[in-house]
This record gives sequence, C-alpha cells and structure tokens, in this order.
Amino acid sequence: MDNFKNCKWIAASKAETGPAPMFRKTFDIEKTVKKATLYACGLGYGLYYINGQSVTDDVLLTPVTRYDLTVLYNSYDVTTLIKAGKNAVGAMLGNGWYCTLYPRWDTYKAP
Repeated sequence: MDNFKNCKWIAASKAETGPAPMFRKTFDIEKTVKKATLYACGLGYGLYYINGQSVTDDVLLTPVTRYDLTVLYNSYDVTTLIKAGKNAVGAMLGNGWYCTLYPRWDTYKAP
C-alpha cells in the first residue's frame, strides 16, 4: 500500500526506551485543512493525540498478528483536530504482544 511511501519512520533512542516511550512533533498549518488522516503503524499498542485531544476512544490497538508475516495499521480521520497555526501530534507507545519475554510463535523475542 502506498500510504507509507513517503513517511519518515521514528524510533525511540536508547535513552528514551522504557515501558512507554512518548513522541511529540509540532507543525504549522497555513491554510484551512479539507481532509487530514492519521495513519498509525505499530508493533504494539499506541495512544495518539493531536493538540492534546485523543484521536480515538479505542484502546489496546493494533490487533495481534504474526508480526513476522503481517503488520497492520489504523487510520483515523483527524480533520476536526487540526487547526490553522501551530499544531502538535503525540504518541505514547507500548509493547503489547510484540515484545514478550515468553515463547510465542516459536521465538522468545521479536526479531
């Protein structure tokens, strides 16, 4: 799928790793936004915010898959959360089933 073709991937540095790394990015919007979609692809769980507002009421997303074969993503219409001027997007991440310390699918740790 081309949704992620021009994306900039992010990851926690060694200093930022812990039980729930958090990311935040600010950006400016000069014109009225007609449509905005947040695509979130993660190998565990995530909570996503724009301008301090939760993107969804859902919790414990993304569904568990066999990560060496399939990685799912969620898409959210965030048009109403984006405003003219300065904006901020944030994510708080967690391992979920991706990185467990006990056997699953014949491995002990995610590759």
